[in-house]
Amino acid sequence: MSKKMFIIGPISSKGSIGGVTVLFDLLLHDLNNLKIDYDIFDSNAKNYSSKIAMYLRCVFKILHPFKYRNISLHGTAKDYLFFSVPLLLSKVLFFKSYSLRKFAGDFDNFFNSLSAIEKLLVSFLLKNSKVNFFETQKLVNFFSYYNENTHWFPNVRLASSFSSSNYKAGSFRVLFLSQLMRAKGVYEAVEAVRAGFKENITLDIYGPIIDVDIEELTKHEYINYKGVLDSDEVQETMSQYHTLLFPTYYSGEGYPGVIIEGFSVGIPIITTNWLSIPELFDTKDMLVEVNNSKMLERKLLEVKESHSFYKDLSLKNFSKFQSLKYTKLFVEKTNYK
Repeated sequence: MSKKMFIIGPISSKGSIGGVTVLFDLLLHDLNNLKIDYDIFDSNAKNYSSKIAMYLRCVFKILHPFKYRNISLHGTAKDYLFFSVPLLLSKVLFFKSYSLRKFAGDFDNFFNSLSAIEKLLVSFLLKNSKVNFFETQKLVNFFSYYNENTHWFPNVRLASSFSSSNYKAGSFRVLFLSQLMRAKGVYEAVEAVRAGFKENITLDIYGPIIDVDIEELTKHEYINYKGVLDSDEVQETMSQYHTLLFPTYYSGEGYPGVIIEGFSVGIPIITTNWLSIPELFDTKDMLVEVNNSKMLERKLLEVKESHSFYKDLSLKNFSKFQSLKYTKLFVEKTNYK
């Protein structure tokens, strides 16, 4: 049986602005730097013409009796259901081991919403895994009940060669970067900047349009829509701004990658006291309450007045989220050498 690890996870596709594909790409980048030997299966359905064919190909590799002693699934909530049976069969029939890494921060809610049979299946999957990794401390605490070998693998990024712009005077340039949906707080961001325009604040918006009226949002000359960024453009683009505004209240929010990217370039960040987001910060200086444009406006003016202080806070926060540290933990805990 091959000593290579078989790694299942989503490889990025054209036009991706972040999310799970960035995290998986970073893992592979670090494994290559550590000179780890592995085979990979791309589980990103956007890269295939047939989802069923993709799934069957992966299952065949999982259940091949003479390949891959160790399997590692890096996936979303639905992946845990789709691959639970073949992973468990590989352990029972061929004595293989597997590990699990769950992206994003809503798996407890997903788990509680499952039917009795589905919940039993996922519970069995978690209990029989060699090691489990979750993105937030909340999920680590919740799922340690099913497997004591459960660890924190947060949203991570590489250290950046870019540094955000220092603000001294003139136009205060604010950035919103995310999928453009109501729950990401884009309407609240626009309202706060409109109110603060007298203070010479402008807003540029990036991201794919999901459920917003972009013409309504950008009808003012100081609010502009700039389109969609590729993942390798994010840090450089961020470095051209003075503040990242991200007042999300999205129900599936874990550790938003855009915040970690912001930490890496040292851009001041204003975001919400929502779900696990406070776990990212050492203090609450960057947090506001959800659906509160007035509070956003006040915080914008505060950051404008004390810009260097908030830049330093972002850079200090990044030290907890450098990718190589957690890739080494993954290698150690899976005995993947």
